[in-house]
Amino acid sequence: MIATLYILSIKYIVILVAIIGVYFVIKKPLYALYILVFTFPFKNFYIWIGTDLQIWKLLSIAFLIFQTPKWILQVNKTNKIDKVMFIFLSFIIYVLFISIINTLFINPDNTKEMLGGYFKNEGRIFFQIIFFLITVNLVFIPINVLKTFTDIVKIIKVLLFAIIVLAVLGFVQYLIVHLVGVDPFPIKGVNEVHSGFVLGIRDSIFRINSWAGEPKHMAIAMVIGITIILLSRVYNLKIIKYDLLILGLFVFNLIFTYSTTGYVWVGIVLILIVFIRGILNWRSLLLMGIVGIIGLFMVLNMSTSMSNAMGKQIARAGIEIQDETIKSYFLDEPQHALIGTGLGNIHHYAVKYFPVNFPLFKDTPYKANSGFLFMLADFGLIGILLLYLVVGLLLQQNIRLLQKIDMKEKKEILVLVYLTAVFSILFLSRYNELFFILLGVMFAINKKLKNIEIKKG
Repeated sequence: MIATLYILSIKYIVILVAIIGVYFVIKKPLYALYILVFTFPFKNFYIWIGTDLQIWKLLSIAFLIFQTPKWILQVNKTNKIDKVMFIFLSFIIYVLFISIINTLFINPDNTKEMLGGYFKNEGRIFFQIIFFLITVNLVFIPINVLKTFTDIVKIIKVLLFAIIVLAVLGFVQYLIVHLVGVDPFPIKGVNEVHSGFVLGIRDSIFRINSWAGEPKHMAIAMVIGITIILLSRVYNLKIIKYDLLILGLFVFNLIFTYSTTGYVWVGIVLILIVFIRGILNWRSLLLMGIVGIIGLFMVLNMSTSMSNAMGKQIARAGIEIQDETIKSYFLDEPQHALIGTGLGNIHHYAVKYFPVNFPLFKDTPYKANSGFLFMLADFGLIGILLLYLVVGLLLQQNIRLLQKIDMKEKKEILVLVYLTAVFSILFLSRYNELFFILLGVMFAINKKLKNIEIKKG
């Protein structure tokens, strides 16, 4: 009953929140941005119309319609575009240009009618460009909406609170499944509703997914939450009350997602945090010691069923077959990896590399699962270098300015800067739109720090 009501209510919740969000886009854009950030991890909440329309996509469209024209006019009046923004705009123009050119020159022998509806078939390049603009618009929203450092700090707290909600619901889901045997938050698929059992509904091993959709999305959300709290702690900042208790809740949920993506990500995060803070720093040494003790305790006390479940998930890890086809194509045609195949075009080139006995994607457009191959396919090595040049310059400038400027919110801003640095590396392993929100926040921080520097002379 609970599960049925939950699934049936999703579309109405999405519509209601989107309507409220659009109202705030027009009247109070800052609140709309907070709604966008808060709802971002809830990937099980979407409307399907040939593609999944999540709340963040609907609000980004609303910003494009109601606010972007005003922002463009403001830029025209001031006539000021700094070097880093110029590079980011060059990245956008390059991606659009290379997509159009590739589409015009696709060999007709490589194309055929594809399944998946209008959004993934007829007029595909048109909709791919729209979705790309909706995504990169996530950068411009924080730049124009965040007016003070207090507004910026609230972004990280809103995101953290959303992850806490996911974690609490994940814990509740775990208890209900194990006590009653019913999954209150099944996963909403395009054509089906399914549960998060590793081996089937009768198996005792259950993968927590909460409201995040697939367990791997839940794991990614938990890793982001863990990163925020650990970065805060190593910089002697208590970002939220009961942060260590909440950290334990995040770790619990991460473990029981049985997500290899989540396990790998948290390992990378720990290494990066130690690197950022300094290997010989006492906080880094303490972090490594605590992680080592917890890991050893888990291994020694792991049940047989849990060990088997983890073993099965780890055995499934590795590069997926879609990614293999894309890698194989670029090994044969490395020059295309340099410039990219354009938005959504990779299946036209790589589909022939699927095994003969693997029909799943023969007639269905697909993209890579790993972030690096995803970007390499869409906009090539040139596009990746342009994008990461923007990230690198913003990180360099913001860290330099934070060292020179004293302010009340300095530690919180530093956590946000390093969160972006960490997430930009994780982004290479799995494409995630949250990267663009954080990049926009970095631009907003950069703008305000430069204004302070100018005022101080």
